[in-house]
Amino acid sequence: MRKNPLLLALTKNLLFATSLLLALPAHAKTITLTPADNHTTICLIEGDSLEITLPSGTPEAYKWQQLPTKPSPLTAMQENYTPPKDPKATGTQTFRFNAATTGEVTLTLNFQKQKTGPAPEVTQTYSIQVTVNSGEPKSATLIGTYKGTTACADCTGIQTELRLYAKGQNDFTDTIYISTRTYQGGRGGDQTFTDRGEWSILKGDATDPNATVYALNPDQPKQTQYFLLATGGASLTQLDQKMKPIQAPPQYQSILKRVE
Repeated sequence: MRKNPLLLALTKNLLFATSLLLALPAHAKTITLTPADNHTTICLIEGDSLEITLPSGTPEAYKWQQLPTKPSPLTAMQENYTPPKDPKATGTQTFRFNAATTGEVTLTLNFQKQKTGPAPEVTQTYSIQVTVNSGEPKSATLIGTYKGTTACADCTGIQTELRLYAKGQNDFTDTIYISTRTYQGGRGGDQTFTDRGEWSILKGDATDPNATVYALNPDQPKQTQYFLLATGGASLTQLDQKMKPIQAPPQYQSILKRVE
């Protein structure tokens, strides 16, 4: 009996999605797609990245372009063209997206004509169905949610929401944080980006040995963010990489107030 390839693909994606929900990875992952993944369904978790690389000839004649879809749980990060090393070969275009919020979207890319002429307007279409699931771990305890808005040089403000999870209220193992930043009022409108990883509690900062500091991504020194916990846990104030207060005007300091 022949097996239906479409049914096999759907079953594979369903099993993959179920495994993600049962064993949520702490750190955000990058999912890479190629032409072979056209017309498939992809499951992501808040904070993950999606990267699509497709063969592309001379971009002045034809190139891949994303069809606008709003609202979308994906935020476009960047798109670039890589020329071939061999002049007879074909270059590639790469699109990168951030899984910023939960939801579903059909992501479509058209290989579209760039100049006027008799050639067809669109010669190829690449389309995938993307589902972004919540990064909230089902078996963990929400330690706190913190929110705040800071000034922005090229937008009206950066709104940040930080959710902290752990195994229990007094058991800070199996930790996961989810940080969502929305750049408001920019040239392209509001843009939201989400990051996910582990966090830990440190004792003492650069000025106070008794201070309580929350460290995001403590095992990745170049990416670690430090937040000073206020007495009573009412707020978090971001510190610099040396765990010192950030020397900046108040409107540019990241102060997040506890909302739950």
